[in-house]
Amino acid sequence: MCVGCESGANVTAALCERCRDELRSAVPVAWRLRAAGHGEYGMRIPAFAAARYEGVVRSAVLAYKERGRQELRHELGGALFVACLAACRMLVPGVSRGTPVWLVPVPSRRATVRERGHDAVGGVARAAVAELRRVGVRAGVAPVLRQARAVADQAGLTASERAANLAGALALRPPRRSAVLRDQAVIVVDDIVTTGATAAEAWRVLVADGVAVAGVAAIAATPRRDSARGHLLPPASGPRLCGEAARGSAGGLG
Repeated sequence: MCVGCESGANVTAALCERCRDELRSAVPVAWRLRAAGHGEYGMRIPAFAAARYEGVVRSAVLAYKERGRQELRHELGGALFVACLAACRMLVPGVSRGTPVWLVPVPSRRATVRERGHDAVGGVARAAVAELRRVGVRAGVAPVLRQARAVADQAGLTASERAANLAGALALRPPRRSAVLRDQAVIVVDDIVTTGATAAEAWRVLVADGVAVAGVAAIAATPRRDSARGHLLPPASGPRLCGEAARGSAGGLG
């Protein structure tokens, strides 16, 4: 049965043809996340998502994360690839000439990984890397972050409450694995960005250790109503083009 529309017809890897087309044709989003503690207005971190967190995208992500529908990993990894390649094209000088790019997944709690039976973000990050390599990007996954302490359930928290809840929640894995990322192109990746507090905390930890993080990429982002919300990217921009590459209709970095 399709996880998007619950149809039983023409379903492959948990999605019917119509819902798969809807996921693949989603309009990418670009915006800037606010990281607290960097001046009066905070640091603005470039961020990209392959889609808004709604409709079939939301259903597919929840089925993959919470219901163990592992057959969705490749499709969602393709969506993350769209966001990552957009970030590469716009933020990483020399990516078309072989500059290596490292994806750093936002870590889940070990208890959550055990309960779900898989590392959701790590899984789609590896799938995205496979797609990046296919179009000529020298990419790898660097799982250098870990959960440093317990955090409260984020559901229902405001943006400022989420930021306070996550402050100091992430740390580097010993022994200082992030050292290999210095002087490298690094993109923090997550499955969903809501307020951006988790991604901003990951960015803070890496930057504090001397890692130059280019930006953030995610499968989907929750639409927001404030002035810092994301904007849809025009058809001629990177994400739309890399979306075509992800589906095999364009080759290389061009």
